[in-house]
Amino acid sequence: MTLYRVFQAVSVFMSVLRIAILLYWFLTLFNARNALVDWVETFIQPFISPFRRLSLWLIARTGVRLDFTCFFALIGLSVLNRLWWLLYAFFRTIR
Repeated sequence: MTLYRVFQAVSVFMSVLRIAILLYWFLTLFNARNALVDWVETFIQPFISPFRRLSLWLIARTGVRLDFTCFFALIGLSVLNRLWWLLYAFFRTIR
């Protein structure tokens, strides 16, 4: 397997994760509780939990009762994806 394929596979996984976070956010917006929401929540929980503390800090600091955890996770994934491809470009230059 080539280096590009490995980086592409991880990037596709990050895209699927972004879609799952958006789906979870959309479904919870309407207070939908069903098997799909539970499954998506189980899938994304390890990835959004680091951003929960930041969101709780923002709620305490501003008094705004909106949960920005999914929003912060999406920003974090976008930054991580960009850094991932920069790492690929770095590896290509040293080869």
